[in-house]
Amino acid sequence: MTKKARSRLASSIALRDHDPTPTPSPPSGELRLLDEVRARGPPSDENRLLSKHEVTRLVGRSYQHIWVLMRRGEFPRSRLLGSRPVWLKSEIDAWVAALPVVRLKGDAR
Repeated sequence: MTKKARSRLASSIALRDHDPTPTPSPPSGELRLLDEVRARGPPSDENRLLSKHEVTRLVGRSYQHIWVLMRRGEFPRSRLLGSRPVWLKSEIDAWVAALPVVRLKGDAR
């Protein structure tokens, strides 16, 4: 880096760090909404949204297989968050809990 480029970089950093323009404060309605969200705390684990990667890892199946199961109605349908598919953790947990239990040799019939 040349001496001139270093000088420009240093002056731009100094200007950025000492910007005299005040930052606008949010309207009072937004402040109340922020306070309400903070008071609620983090979302419960049951209402958590799971990404495609998390669901495939939890279920142990590929997304293609999950998609086929969703089409057949054998797996909870995803929801769209923007353009990305997400699932409710409670629905995935219920699906896993409803899977048949493996019978072992010697179990009563």
